[in-house]
Amino acid sequence: MEAGKYKNGYEYVKMGKNTGKRKILVIPGLNDEMIRTTHYPLYLKYHFRGLQDRQIIVTSRKQGLKKDITTEKIARHYKQIIDEEGPCNLLTVSMGGMIAQHLATETDKIEKLLLGFTGTKLAETGRKKVNHWIKLLENDRTGCFYREVAKDTFTGLKKPLYQLTGKNLWKTFSRPPKEDLIKCAEACLEHDTAVKASNIETDTMIIGGRNDDFFPEPIISETAQKIGAETRYIPGRHAAFQQNASEFHDEARRFFDR
Repeated sequence: MEAGKYKNGYEYVKMGKNTGKRKILVIPGLNDEMIRTTHYPLYLKYHFRGLQDRQIIVTSRKQGLKKDITTEKIARHYKQIIDEEGPCNLLTVSMGGMIAQHLATETDKIEKLLLGFTGTKLAETGRKKVNHWIKLLENDRTGCFYREVAKDTFTGLKKPLYQLTGKNLWKTFSRPPKEDLIKCAEACLEHDTAVKASNIETDTMIIGGRNDDFFPEPIISETAQKIGAETRYIPGRHAAFQQNASEFHDEARRFFDR
């Protein structure tokens, strides 16, 4: 494994093997602003174990984001990374997929694009939840925020586990700026690629959660129609990419390898 920073200040963790298969660049969702994704390399190695017959590059956005940040502006940062890395496949989830929709119209160096649990806009149910999260953060109710995120995105017995884990990781280790989290949540609320999505020419697959309140099936279907993408669904809600990671990565591997 290798950890470092790109020229634009974004962090990365690289793992896997250089086997001749196209490398995968991972653009994380809002969870990167909750607990810094690249600060847990052993977890990443375990989480992406099913895809490490090629190089995997997991990124973390730089801290201290500007007040007027948008998914489109963040996409420009990722274009700098792709210019540095060269041609790659993209694996994205949630906010990462929002960013990738802009990115795919700005570069021809993306061979395949996997959009996980995302769309051209948030569903109204998702917007209400994100607005509630922002209010909790603005009122310094961080513990309550993590409990609500777990309640809104996980299913079954894993809800309390992730409630406890997320809150304690934030308090003990990474401590990302709360302000960045609020700015990125607001960027998700503002995101709308309903027009731009039709300009994406990259080979694309969208994977959704069957019970996702943020990007339910109508949003996924509408997005796929605009892009000309195929769709797959796995069990779970918005955090199914974590809770049912093996199924998510099985679909990803089949898509990238064909």
